[in-house]
Amino acid sequence: MQTSMLLPSLLGHESQPYVQQFRWTFLEDVNQQLLKKAWQRVLKRHDTFFHTFEFGDSNRLCIKKSASLQVIFKSLDWSH
Repeated sequence: MQTSMLLPSLLGHESQPYVQQFRWTFLEDVNQQLLKKAWQRVLKRHDTFFHTFEFGDSNRLCIKKSASLQVIFKSLDWSH
Protein backbone atom coordinates (compact mmCIF):
# COMPACT_ATOMS: atom_id res chain seq x y z
CA MET A 1 0.00 0.00 0.00
CA GLN A 2 2.80 2.43 0.84
CA THR A 3 4.45 1.82 -2.52
CA SER A 4 1.27 2.80 -4.38
CA MET A 5 1.14 5.99 -2.30
CA LEU A 6 4.76 6.91 -2.94
CA LEU A 7 5.38 5.78 -6.54
CA PRO A 8 3.49 8.59 -8.35
CA SER A 9 5.59 11.21 -6.53
CA LEU A 10 8.83 9.45 -7.39
CA LEU A 11 7.80 9.35 -11.06
CA GLY A 12 7.29 13.11 -11.08
CA HIS A 13 3.50 13.17 -11.07
CA GLU A 14 1.72 15.95 -9.23
CA SER A 15 1.01 15.05 -5.62
CA GLN A 16 -2.58 13.99 -5.00
CA PRO A 17 -4.40 12.92 -1.85
CA TYR A 18 -4.37 9.17 -1.44
CA VAL A 19 -7.45 7.40 -0.12
CA GLN A 20 -7.62 3.74 0.79
CA GLN A 21 -11.21 2.53 0.95
CA PHE A 22 -12.41 -0.75 2.39
CA ARG A 23 -15.77 -2.41 2.04
CA TRP A 24 -17.04 -5.20 4.23
CA THR A 25 -20.28 -7.14 4.39
CA PHE A 26 -21.30 -8.27 7.86
CA LEU A 27 -23.71 -11.15 8.21
CA GLU A 28 -24.96 -10.00 11.62
CA ASP A 29 -25.53 -6.76 13.52
CA VAL A 30 -22.38 -4.84 14.38
CA ASN A 31 -21.77 -3.09 17.68
CA GLN A 32 -20.63 0.27 16.26
CA GLN A 33 -19.05 1.49 19.51
CA LEU A 34 -17.07 -1.73 19.93
CA LEU A 35 -15.91 -1.62 16.29
CA LYS A 36 -14.77 2.00 16.68
CA LYS A 37 -12.94 1.13 19.90
CA ALA A 38 -11.18 -1.79 18.18
CA TRP A 39 -10.01 0.43 15.28
CA GLN A 40 -8.77 3.08 17.71
CA ARG A 41 -6.76 0.41 19.49
CA VAL A 42 -5.23 -0.80 16.22
CA LEU A 43 -4.33 2.75 15.20
CA LYS A 44 -2.75 3.45 18.58
CA ARG A 45 -0.66 0.24 18.51
CA HIS A 46 0.81 0.70 15.02
CA ASP A 47 2.79 3.88 14.53
CA THR A 48 2.88 3.35 10.74
CA PHE A 49 -0.45 5.17 10.58
CA PHE A 50 1.21 8.31 11.97
CA HIS A 51 3.79 8.60 9.14
CA THR A 52 3.66 10.69 5.97
CA PHE A 53 6.03 10.93 3.02
CA GLU A 54 7.08 14.43 1.99
CA PHE A 55 9.69 15.99 -0.23
CA GLY A 56 11.96 18.21 1.83
CA ASP A 57 14.88 20.46 0.95
CA SER A 58 16.73 19.62 -2.27
CA ASN A 59 13.76 17.46 -3.31
CA ARG A 60 14.84 14.73 -0.89
CA LEU A 61 12.20 12.34 0.34
CA CYS A 62 11.50 12.63 4.07
CA ILE A 63 9.36 10.50 6.33
CA LYS A 64 7.61 12.54 9.01
CA LYS A 65 5.79 11.25 12.05
CA SER A 66 2.74 13.10 13.32
CA ALA A 67 2.08 13.43 17.03
CA SER A 68 -1.63 12.78 16.59
CA LEU A 69 -4.00 11.05 14.20
CA GLN A 70 -7.57 12.08 13.41
CA VAL A 71 -9.79 9.35 11.99
CA ILE A 72 -13.44 9.90 11.19
CA PHE A 73 -15.64 6.86 11.68
CA LYS A 74 -18.76 6.73 9.56
CA SER A 75 -21.14 3.82 9.18
CA LEU A 76 -23.65 3.56 6.35
CA ASP A 77 -26.28 0.88 5.87
CA TRP A 78 -26.49 0.20 2.13
CA SER A 79 -28.30 -3.12 2.48
CA HIS A 80 -31.49 -1.74 0.94
